[in-house]
Amino acid sequence: MSDIRIYLSDKNHGIMTYQSVVDKILARIRRFGRGHVCTPRDFVDLASRASVDQALSRLVRAGQLRRIGRGLYDYPKTSARLGVLAPSPKAVERALARRSGATLKSSAAQVANALGVSTQVPMRTVLETTGRSRTVTVQGRTMRLVHRAPSKLGRPSGVADDVIRALSYLGTGGVDDTVIHRLAATLRPADKRALLGMIRHAPGWLHSAIRRIATEG
Repeated sequence: MSDIRIYLSDKNHGIMTYQSVVDKILARIRRFGRGHVCTPRDFVDLASRASVDQALSRLVRAGQLRRIGRGLYDYPKTSARLGVLAPSPKAVERALARRSGATLKSSAAQVANALGVSTQVPMRTVLETTGRSRTVTVQGRTMRLVHRAPSKLGRPSGVADDVIRALSYLGTGGVDDTVIHRLAATLRPADKRALLGMIRHAPGWLHSAIRRIATEG
């Protein structure tokens, strides 16, 4: 990348070259590695928002980054067989959460499907958020963000939280021996311990099932 000496005056960061902003942003992205999704907000400690926007646009034109949505960029992974890969939903989810400052999690229906305890495949991506409800488009695909009370999403993220949310989604009639045995067989010991430690966050009707999942297998 050529060193274009365009100087930027930034009241928060002093005088710097345009190229130095580009280089700093690219260096940070590379530290995260391929597949990382970022937003301009991730770099406002390096330069003003206007300078960051210009630098990101230049990195897109140079083929270093890809613009995947409004204010969303990724450092794409590539495959010898498939070419440039789509960004992972989790990476997009984390970037949206950083940008909004809100808690953001996959819907309970999607979590249940990912854990293999539900065969229902959601028709579209739905994320639950403590922020406002809205729609986000990523590479032409619509993602619906639905507001939930902080009390519903305030638990620490992780496998244990996913299990509790998935079981709650299945309901009293859906948490049967098949579901319990499947989770008991697939969860790692550390995840089982974490699940047992979070039992207080689960509704009372799930306590017996959680204890069985954590101790069987």
